Amino acid sequence: MKLNELTLGGYSARGDELTVSLAATVEEAAALDGERLTVFNDDGEEIEVFEGYVVASISVSGESVRVRLIRRVEESAEAAIRALEENVRLVRETATATQAVANEARANANPQLATFAALTLPTIGTALTDEQALSIDTLWPEWSSTAHYKVDEVVRYSGQLYRCEQEHDAQADWTPDAAASLWSAITIAGDGVDVWVQPTGAHNAYNTGDRVHYPDADGPIYVSTIDGNKLAPDAYPQGWTKEA
Repeated sequence: MKLNELTLGGYSARGDELTVSLAATVEEAAALDGERLTVFNDDGEEIEVFEGYVVASISVSGESVRVRLIRRVEESAEAAIRALEENVRLVRETATATQAVANEARANANPQLATFAALTLPTIGTALTDEQALSIDTLWPEWSSTAHYKVDEVVRYSGQLYRCEQEHDAQADWTPDAAASLWSAITIAGDGVDVWVQPTGAHNAYNTGDRVHYPDADGPIYVSTIDGNKLAPDAYPQGWTKEA
């Protein structure tokens, strides 16, 4: 595939964000800023066109360049985005403060502080990324068979963090490690790249441009070349490219 004149390893378009993996130099990637972007297949046929995108970030891995582009927005929309970013910042600060409270609760065996932390964190958990959730992994509440869980809530179970995929009332036999349609394990390697987890449906399948370590955190990084990718790199090699 090609993106304009550059060799395209894969791409993913979600809302106002476009992520592409290119065999290109950083200078060539930076030149995409504000350009009309056209994706062509191997036969030179036009697949998709993107306009009004600016380069947000560029990262390099071997000979591959990963570019994240965002759609240029009007001033009023930018103000709304800045306000949202400020809210996210406050959420993160609250999470950090809550962790400090929980650490003090453990150190001093203070049940009141521990209760405060347990009540506060679930209300902000849905706003945190997997990486942020793992940064405070000891703080999350343990899974309960009598609780009601909403989408994106985070729990601990047998020392592992899980994120809720479907709102539901818990049952004793729907533990996070057994109910794959209800829970997804949060697994990220030390470099910030997700570790491959078997998708259970369209809600957590991998899409074009998604990067994962496989088969574990020490394995190489693979980039999905298709949307709705539910098969592992060794089970469906044509759905993945291995980063150099």
